[in-house]
Amino acid sequence: MAVVVPEVVESHWYHYLLHNHTSSILKWLLLFRGGKGIVIVNTPFYLYDAPKAA
Repeated sequence: MAVVVPEVVESHWYHYLLHNHTSSILKWLLLFRGGKGIVIVNTPFYLYDAPKAA
């Protein structure tokens, strides 16, 4: 079974300290309690719009 875990990508390093770390906790629980049949897929999730190329 594959589990997709979105991780928030912040624009500044200090924003990581402000947001909650639910994805990290979820990954930890899946790794240590999920069993051998689970694959974790990390996916970046952007809260802001990326600048468009010209």
